[in-house]
Amino acid sequence: MSNRNFVIYKSSAGSGKTYTLTREYLKLAFTRENYYKHILAVTFTNKAMQEMKNRIIQKLDEFGQGRFDTMAKDLMGHLNLEAKEFQQRSAALLSRILHGYSHFFISTIDSFFQKVIRSFSRELGLAGSYRLELDYDLILIQIVNDLLLEVETNKNLRKWLIAFTMERLGEGRSWDVQKELRSFARELFREELQDLELDRKLKSEVGILDFLKHLDVVIRSFESEMKTLGKTGHEILEKYGLTADDFTQKKRGVAAHLDKVISGKDYKPNNYVFQALNEDKWFPVKSIKSSVIVSALENGLKDTIKQAVSLYEDGYVKYATAKAIRKFIYGYGLLSDLSRKLQEYKAEHDVMLISDATRFLRELVQDTDAPFVYEKVGSFFNHYLIDEFQDTSAFQWQSFRPLIENSMAEGKQNLLVGDVKQSIYRWRGGDLELLQYRVQKQFGDHQTEALR
Repeated sequence: MSNRNFVIYKSSAGSGKTYTLTREYLKLAFTRENYYKHILAVTFTNKAMQEMKNRIIQKLDEFGQGRFDTMAKDLMGHLNLEAKEFQQRSAALLSRILHGYSHFFISTIDSFFQKVIRSFSRELGLAGSYRLELDYDLILIQIVNDLLLEVETNKNLRKWLIAFTMERLGEGRSWDVQKELRSFARELFREELQDLELDRKLKSEVGILDFLKHLDVVIRSFESEMKTLGKTGHEILEKYGLTADDFTQKKRGVAAHLDKVISGKDYKPNNYVFQALNEDKWFPVKSIKSSVIVSALENGLKDTIKQAVSLYEDGYVKYATAKAIRKFIYGYGLLSDLSRKLQEYKAEHDVMLISDATRFLRELVQDTDAPFVYEKVGSFFNHYLIDEFQDTSAFQWQSFRPLIENSMAEGKQNLLVGDVKQSIYRWRGGDLELLQYRVQKQFGDHQTEALR
């Protein structure tokens, strides 16, 4: 692993991702006897988890029998061991893992969360028989069916449902109300809505008007800040006599991004904006205005663009979600009734949703010392290896981040591996930007290294 103690390995198909994970796990596991018990490796599917376990055991078996390959040579060099001693230590490590298999912590990310949740089941008031539900589709079918049974007796529900149906028909959508309601009800599971505290508001006595005011504040605040930044940037351009054509990529570059920010048509910075900020690619090499552009950048332009990008990264999801909810205000009533049915379903069937679990874990690790979490779980981890990181959601990352920060503060090494081209869990909130640039930005270049 790198000299820096946090490595982000951006793999692609056929690039040796499994090889890298196995090698880095073994480097850590060979540190000292039984050290494998302090390494947590997580991935997303049971199949990937089993493949990772099998590969580690297979390699240790091969090395223990003296069958060495490139990985074995890498490990011997890293550990400064001769072949005979490496063979003996491989066989010994394999034996310890097989005899202490319950401490061989390679699991799915959901299994890890469930283990933590079970450790705090008493504090959460959960029965020992509760289950962590991953299949939202079955729940959606049930709560929608239960809700429709109330139409005759619930006047408000009937009003919301009529408005919902008319809007869908007006858009040429399916006349199948149950199907459309199930699709709409998925909003309850979106992490972005939980960031807006929608779940709490739907279950409280807060009225529609109060909630609308909350959404309007989110929307106006974001748009106002963006517009102010865009105008500030334009004023600097005018002061130095610069236009979009003076910058790299012209109509697709940084100056053009300011136009989009002011108009409110598109707040998302493109790759050319990130290249300008991260690689100093602001203007063509032979630009006759290079010195003027440098002066403009040093006198506020660069900072303004950087602020606009940061505002987008930190606030756009919340802003876009607020706009979507605001557009269909009648849907608030439906979401309220669907939320009520969801709570009834969870109580009746003794269920916790994976979205509830990740939210709880995020709040737990943010407000609690990491050692206390470990004590409850019954395991103390020094290192975290996260596979398929492109499928990690913002909530899941916020749950893991304090634990990784604790590890890094103690000088321990950690690894993230992912391929942005192979995201499979976008429906559960997988956030590609985490792998692309956000995690590295959070920890800083002095602690992280991105490899391909």
